[in-house]
Amino acid sequence: MTQLAIVENPSQQSLAFANDFPPIVRSYFEWNLLQSEGYVDQRAQRQTWRENHTCTYSFELCVDERLSDFLRAVGLMAGIPNVSRSPGGFESNLGYPLTQKRLFAFHEEYCLNGHMEVHLVTYHYSGSQTNHGCAARKNNTEQYRSDAIEHAKRLNRALNRSIIAFSVGVDTDDDSLVVHGTNGDVCLREYALDVHDPFNKTLRSRLSEHLAMVFPSQRGLFRDKSSRTAEAFYQEFAELLASNVHYVRQRRAELARSGPEKESHTALRTFIGRPLDMEPPKGTTFLLEDGDPRLMGKYVAIPLKIVCKNALQHVMITGNTDNFVIPYIISIPYRNGNRGLKQESALDIAEMVKRTAHTWLPGILSQFERTNWWGELTEQLRVLACREAVDRVLTFPCVHDERTRLFVPVS
Repeated sequence: MTQLAIVENPSQQSLAFANDFPPIVRSYFEWNLLQSEGYVDQRAQRQTWRENHTCTYSFELCVDERLSDFLRAVGLMAGIPNVSRSPGGFESNLGYPLTQKRLFAFHEEYCLNGHMEVHLVTYHYSGSQTNHGCAARKNNTEQYRSDAIEHAKRLNRALNRSIIAFSVGVDTDDDSLVVHGTNGDVCLREYALDVHDPFNKTLRSRLSEHLAMVFPSQRGLFRDKSSRTAEAFYQEFAELLASNVHYVRQRRAELARSGPEKESHTALRTFIGRPLDMEPPKGTTFLLEDGDPRLMGKYVAIPLKIVCKNALQHVMITGNTDNFVIPYIISIPYRNGNRGLKQESALDIAEMVKRTAHTWLPGILSQFERTNWWGELTEQLRVLACREAVDRVLTFPCVHDERTRLFVPVS
């Protein structure tokens, strides 16, 4: 395939594509260009947001593509929260190097500058379909919830309550949150369904009062913090929760018109690297960020099976075998002149992905042959998959200036 051409201009950054570049990849880079322009334009807004808030946020999220719109669901712009993603959402071992790096770097950057970090340990589930929970957690939502709650407690103990960590459930049916406090829960769907307030209070004031009940001042997470700190949390976190209520109402209205949209594991491409707080175009699954020691073997193979199956079924729908591609888009941020080092890292990851595909795809195809959907493919497509699947794994290593987030392919 023809090499992607890049044009970088400080005032007008753009991408130029060869005509035969895979559409599923071309659309991703076109989306990134728009995201980059928006991110640069919002710089002053992010600064203003931080000046007007005591709380700042960090989220631990699963790589599941159904959680790709999480920031929109809580009303935050990219660049405000620190977002980490991994299969299952969080690494329970606090001694895990990347976990320590994530937590302490963010804590140092913001909290030591006068902010209070609110850290959300999330788990996800489908309220309507129990078998559409977290595949990495074997769809065991009860255990997943319990693990998330315990993980948040360990974080508070380990960091000596210098952050405020608690668990939050995300129902992927409508993106509604359930906040687990030390003295009860806050279920946002109940607020979304209750559009009439008998006490004539604003939504934010009702949520603030509810938070004060489940996170009592001078007790639990706030027992060694001032009442002013607790009040700032109640007011500001209520703002985030109110955004979720409005979003859920909008989502439920859309679903009432069009029916369920968020099926599990529908991705046609995989993203590796950072940033992880963006909302990628539909059909993208996250994997792991660069620097994660698990970025090898079976973890890279996770989307191989999913995307390979989806790509084959996409070909059946479109009738175009050129759509049988398994793309991995990789981007690593650089700063302070370390671009060359990051380019080498991106190329190393791309090479590792190709090696993993060569090792794992034959076994994945053997599993496919024992499924009902495999028999629904045409004979020509089955032969194509067995002969060329490894060659259809495409890697697109990139780097980006963390100030602009514009992905620039390297070779």
